[in-house]
Amino acid sequence: MAEPGNIAFGRYLRALRERRALSLLEVASLSQAFAETLNKGYLSRVENGRQRLAFAKLIPLGRIYKVAADVLLERLELDLELERVGAPDTEGLDLEELRRR
Repeated sequence: MAEPGNIAFGRYLRALRERRALSLLEVASLSQAFAETLNKGYLSRVENGRQRLAFAKLIPLGRIYKVAADVLLERLELDLELERVGAPDTEGLDLEELRRR
């Protein structure tokens, strides 16, 4: 059964951050260059599925993680839809694998 969409998307964001070898504090610091800043606590809550990512935060995260904001948005929508329909867990699946399902 699908896990809650917030948790799946948060885990995806954590994987993106870890691939760039960034800490939460470093991401928060890098976000200071954007109008929509992020703080370490907020990022942690999003990555752990305790808070939904605000739409406006997609742009700075996308730029920091070198992923287009529309790709992040599509992944979020897919995770939430998979939760809604009770689809299998998405852990370890990239966007292309999710599209094929």
